[in-house]
Amino acid sequence: ERKLGNYDKAMGDLQKSIKIFDSLNYQADAAMAMAEVGSIYNQKQLYKSSISYFLKSLKVFDSLNLPKSALPVKQRLAGTYLGMANYKYPADMYEEVLAEYKKTNLFPKNYLLTLINYANCLIPLKEYDKAERALLESISGLESFHATAFIGRAQSLLGKIYLEKEDCANAEKYYSKSYENQQGEISYGTVLVGVDYIYMLNHCGRYRQANKIIDQLEIIKKQQELSLDLLISYEKQKFDTYKNLGKLEESVNALETSVALEDSLKAINNKKAILELQTKYQTEVEKQKNINLELSNSILKKDIK
Repeated sequence: ERKLGNYDKAMGDLQKSIKIFDSLNYQADAAMAMAEVGSIYNQKQLYKSSISYFLKSLKVFDSLNLPKSALPVKQRLAGTYLGMANYKYPADMYEEVLAEYKKTNLFPKNYLLTLINYANCLIPLKEYDKAERALLESISGLESFHATAFIGRAQSLLGKIYLEKEDCANAEKYYSKSYENQQGEISYGTVLVGVDYIYMLNHCGRYRQANKIIDQLEIIKKQQELSLDLLISYEKQKFDTYKNLGKLEESVNALETSVALEDSLKAINNKKAILELQTKYQTEVEKQKNINLELSNSILKKDIK
């Protein structure tokens, strides 16, 4: 149901499953269902509710001493914090996950992909050397899996590190490789890397090359459903490129589009805040109902005696 986007139905089914597992004392199964609920909230971008369920799931796995079962949940939790631009905490979590993968030699490809997420946390923390080592290890390992798109993502982060160091030559080298590696399978990631590449080119004054990438992305983005955040970033980079190339009409159009998209995003974020409050209220109501039910059952048992 969740993969088909029917979140409400999937959520209802999972909540029922959790109650059944709890009644049967199947704690590990309940914890897995809690993690799935957390993933649904994550996909709906209701991050506070998502984190709450991931933490509940981890608490159960910890009490049952099931570290292997906790690994994917820790990764989801770390990814949620990363998505919220909270970098230190997920970096620590990814270190725990990487150490566990290395110790058990479980899922070698997952280990290599986790290195990329780990580096993504380290870059905003300005731990560039550690991030670079993680990315180079990831790229080296992923080559045996022929994971071109993921290698491209790692290369784009290497480009980002060099851009932070104001090394435009190496930044362009890695961004160019990354963008090239995304061409084999056109996807959301192609546009994501492309927008980062344009930003780098604009920053380094390579406006004509940026214009070439924009022309390519204009075709690609028609084939992909993109987030508002990504579209806003893209239009802002288009504005910067066109402005510096003296393309007045195109720059004005890009600016107007980015402003309109930002207004739409604000409206959506307001709705999300309301949904978060509703979810919290519904959870409290359910909790109170359960307390009242337990109290009623207790009184009924006393009356029978």
